[in-house]
Amino acid sequence: ELTKSVKKEVKQEKKVEDIRPYLLLSLQALGYTGSHFVKALEKIRENKSIVDQANTTFFTKLLRFIRNAFNIEEPPYEIPIIIQDPVTQAKKRYTVIWAEFESKLISKAMLFASFSSQSEGMKKKIRSATDKDILDVLSRNLAEANDFLNQLTGLDDFFKRERPEIRSKVQGIKIEITTIKNYIIKANQRRAEYMALAEEAEQLQDLGVD
Repeated sequence: ELTKSVKKEVKQEKKVEDIRPYLLLSLQALGYTGSHFVKALEKIRENKSIVDQANTTFFTKLLRFIRNAFNIEEPPYEIPIIIQDPVTQAKKRYTVIWAEFESKLISKAMLFASFSSQSEGMKKKIRSATDKDILDVLSRNLAEANDFLNQLTGLDDFFKRERPEIRSKVQGIKIEITTIKNYIIKANQRRAEYMALAEEAEQLQDLGVD
């Protein structure tokens, strides 16, 4: 398995090329978030359906009928949420465009899951990629994972408070959020370890030490 082989490499005598396993462990940790992002999205999707049903009135039904009759496109479904910066703790208003958010998160969750895949295709891609390429992919996707995590947290809060009278029907995603957050933390730790070792290896090379 990837985890066992990676840990075995880390235990070997340190050489410049041996720091790569830290990158792979980081990528693997990020990969484990994929299925939890999907579970969180499924619950949020159900919550949206419940709230939509509660918000349906005669007027909204009439508007929908008119749009269908005249082939008028439905306006984008927008959800106003509050996002909190995990570093500064500052809060800001943000509007989630549902269709866009849902589509992007499904696509990204599948990509994340592929990082921890044991498929030959993914193994081949990783073997052929340079450390710099993997680090770039990792950094970019960790940033996106954090963005999606913040939006999911905001959506969770929104649906819990939108209609207090149906709060008992709304599913929370605290477990999924916590799990995703822990994997992101682990991925960031491994990435930081890699970068520190890479810097150390570079300094040793400058000193002529192999």
